Amino acid sequence: MTDSDTDGREPDRPQAKLNKPHLRYAGTCVICGCVLPKGAQAIYHAASKTVRCVECPQSAAAAESPWSEGVTERYMPPVRREQIRLAREARARSSDERQYWTPSGVALGTATPAVTADDPKVRSRGSAAEVVAADPTPLDAGTAGASAQREYERRVAKREARVKDRFGQRLGGVLLAITDEPQSTRAWARGARGEQELAAALADLTDVVALHDRRVPGTRGNIDHLVVGPAGLFIVDAKRYNGSLKIRDKGGLFRTDNRLYVGGRDCSHLADNMAWQMQAVETLLESVGVVMPATPVLCFIGVEWPLFFAPGSFRGVRLESPKSIRGLVTEQPILNLVEIHETARILATGFPAK
Repeated sequence: MTDSDTDGREPDRPQAKLNKPHLRYAGTCVICGCVLPKGAQAIYHAASKTVRCVECPQSAAAAESPWSEGVTERYMPPVRREQIRLAREARARSSDERQYWTPSGVALGTATPAVTADDPKVRSRGSAAEVVAADPTPLDAGTAGASAQREYERRVAKREARVKDRFGQRLGGVLLAITDEPQSTRAWARGARGEQELAAALADLTDVVALHDRRVPGTRGNIDHLVVGPAGLFIVDAKRYNGSLKIRDKGGLFRTDNRLYVGGRDCSHLADNMAWQMQAVETLLESVGVVMPATPVLCFIGVEWPLFFAPGSFRGVRLESPKSIRGLVTEQPILNLVEIHETARILATGFPAK
C-alpha cells in the first residue's frame, strides 16, 4: 500500500520528456494542425507519440484557451461565472484588438468581430467572444469499420487461396460455395457492420463530431469511435451481438462477482478493455494541456435490452444502444462549439484514421 492509497489522492504523474529533434518524417502539429516537413525541428512528446511546433502560435495564446477558462469555471458558483463573463466582455469592448478562437486557430480583430452572427457560415454560443467560423479544412473523420472490413476481406482471400491451391480451381470453388466461413472470420464482418450502424446513428446530430476507426500510435489496436459533443468526450467501442443483455452475480453467498452477459457469452472483458483506450486519450490530452474528462462507452447493436431496470453501466463503463447514445452525447451541455472543434482536431491529429 502506498501513501496515495492512505490519503485518497492520486500520485503525481511524472512529466513526460519533450525532445526537440529534426523530424525524420513529415508530421502534423497536434496543437495548431500545421504540417511539419521532413527535417524541420519540432517538439516530440514520447508518451503520446505526437509532434508540435517549437514555437506554436496557439501555445502563446494558452491564456485565452477555451479549455482553461471553461473547464475551470464550470465548477465555480454561478455568480462568480457571471462576474467573469461580464469582465471579459468589458475588456473586449475596451480593447482595440481582440483574439478570437476559431477551429483554424487564433484570429486577431477589432473589439467588434468582422463576422456577424447573421452570417450563415458562423455559429455562436455563449458570450460574444466565442465566434466560430466555418473550418476551411475539414477533419479526417475516418471510415467506420474500415479496418475490420479489410481484415475480413484479407481472411476471406487467404482462405479462398488456400482451398483452391489444395483442391484446384473448380473443386475448390465448389467447396467454398457449400461451406460456411469460420466464425472467427465472420466476426470481423459483423464488427464492421456494427461500427457502420453506430456511425449512421450519430451522423445527423448537430454540434457533434464523431471520429471513426482511429489508430493508436505505438500499438496494434484501434479506437472504434471518438465522439465529441456538447456533453463532453466519449470513447465508444461498438459491439454487434445477439441475445439479451444482463448483469449476473456469479459470486457465492459471501461475495459479489458481477459479470456482463450478452446471451450466454461473458462479455465482462469488454469493459476492462476500455482502460488502455482511456489511458491513450488522457495521455494525448494531457500532453497539450487539455484537462477534459472522457467517458468510456460500450455500445451494443442488435442486443435485447431488458424492459425494466436495464443496466446503465458496468465497471465504470456506460452501456448504451445506438438510440440511447444520441441522447448521452448531447444532454447536459458542458462544452461549447469552439471546445468541441478544437478537441476533435487534436484527437484527429493524435489518433489518425486507420
